[in-house]
Amino acid sequence: MSQSSKDKNNEKDVPLYWRESFFTQFQSDFVLSSGRATRAWWSCKDEMFISGFHGPFGGFHANANLVDEISSQEIKENLLDLRKKLALETSPLILRVRTYPEEVFPDWSLGQELSLLQSGFKQLYRERVHYVSIQGDFKNYWRRNRIRDFNKTSKFLFVEEANTKKNKLEVYQILNNDAVSKGRIFPLTEEMFQSMCNNLNSEEMNLFLCFDKRTRSSVAAAICQVIDNKAIYIYRWGGSMVAENAQISSPITFLANFIYNYYQDLDMQTLYLGTSSINGVINSGLASFKESLGAKSSTKGVYELNTLDIIS
Repeated sequence: MSQSSKDKNNEKDVPLYWRESFFTQFQSDFVLSSGRATRAWWSCKDEMFISGFHGPFGGFHANANLVDEISSQEIKENLLDLRKKLALETSPLILRVRTYPEEVFPDWSLGQELSLLQSGFKQLYRERVHYVSIQGDFKNYWRRNRIRDFNKTSKFLFVEEANTKKNKLEVYQILNNDAVSKGRIFPLTEEMFQSMCNNLNSEEMNLFLCFDKRTRSSVAAAICQVIDNKAIYIYRWGGSMVAENAQISSPITFLANFIYNYYQDLDMQTLYLGTSSINGVINSGLASFKESLGAKSSTKGVYELNTLDIIS
């Protein structure tokens, strides 16, 4: 077995956004800081070192076999390693961390946010996030309009996993066009999307296409990332103009039902639907849409620290 294969096997118990394999897709330099029980990935942006902004969250992740909680001492130990690697004694910088919502991932080591404050970090703002439990009959928690949308479309829509190069590109085009139609910028260029597909295997990411049986036209798409053995992150989902032109009512509802069932059959427990706010300002329409599909809300924090304040 090659060294890279061994490293990848050693990271199987590490959530996706702390694995080295996750960061190989990006055209950026990353620094891994380590302590006795913790790890964190950092990249430089606008004269800051940031953690948790290439995935939905980041910061300090602890080996649960070594510690139940992330203490301020472990964070300081990790930061001292970062300061050594970056020679920060002579080049002070700002560190910015976006944490994971502990309520959503209770099996991970807890206490990160309190320990960040105890280590000198200051909270900038909190982001609203949404997640769904897919244990049991999840549609019991859907709003009536979503049930109605599902019943309207269930006779003529179907979903397939996008495994071919052509279908993967179709996923990208649908999601990119959906973002543009709503006045947003899709976070991935086509080159970045291809790099993500090349670097994350089928155990780490799944792509889905929703089709109209009557025309075989694709009407919606989704990118899902496997966080760990219990949780999935719906990185992006969206509908196509074909759906609007055919007057298909919310194909995302049908796609959501398929995705919920798909991962429920794999014994997954949680679907993380991501952030529903920007810089702490809640997008009420987006939050309401997620909640109509049975999602609960939680929060995650964004913190900053001047490296001059790292206590040795």
